[in-house]
Amino acid sequence: MFGGMGNLSSLMTMAMSMGEKFQTAKKELAARKICVRKGMGETTREVVGVEIQSNGLAEIQSVAIDPSLLLPEQKDTLEMLLKQAIETLAAEIQAEYKNQIQKFAQEAGIPGLTHLMK
Repeated sequence: MFGGMGNLSSLMTMAMSMGEKFQTAKKELAARKICVRKGMGETTREVVGVEIQSNGLAEIQSVAIDPSLLLPEQKDTLEMLLKQAIETLAAEIQAEYKNQIQKFAQEAGIPGLTHLMK
């Protein structure tokens, strides 16, 4: 009558372990810093353009804009650079997230999940 309880207990233990691993992966993504620079050129350490920093959870940490792009005649250039930076940042965040999910799936031993994430 209660022969399946051992399987249920094992399943619950596995689910709790997976939940803990998922939380760890989420913390790793939150700690990851991603920086994208787009501009007309980089001289020394200053960017002539825009820079956006985020974490792996797509939470924007900072945005820097070169003051020369704030002139009215530079509006189109600024808009283009912001668009490019946001697109690049989104792609890098997605790649980082995908890597974390693949790592999580491998560690959790979920068959087939790693193939779905490729």
